[in-house]
Amino acid sequence: MLLDLDPIFSSTDVRQLCKRLTVVPGNDHLSIQANENATILMKVLIRSTFCSKRVIEEFRLSNEAFDWLIGEIETKFQHAQV
Repeated sequence: MLLDLDPIFSSTDVRQLCKRLTVVPGNDHLSIQANENATILMKVLIRSTFCSKRVIEEFRLSNEAFDWLIGEIETKFQHAQV
């Protein structure tokens, strides 16, 4: 298995995942604030678990494995809302 995961790529992917987590849709101030309040703990968990150093050194994930994992987290989060 080739460990080719770039730290900048992983942190960018984690940041984008956190932006895509939506519980309360809408662009008004109240919806944005409600969504932030609803997802803050999940975002903290994702950022702390998938910080670049830990992903590369401890988990030893490849680029492909990391992409799959990010996709699975997003899918499970969306399905959990139903």
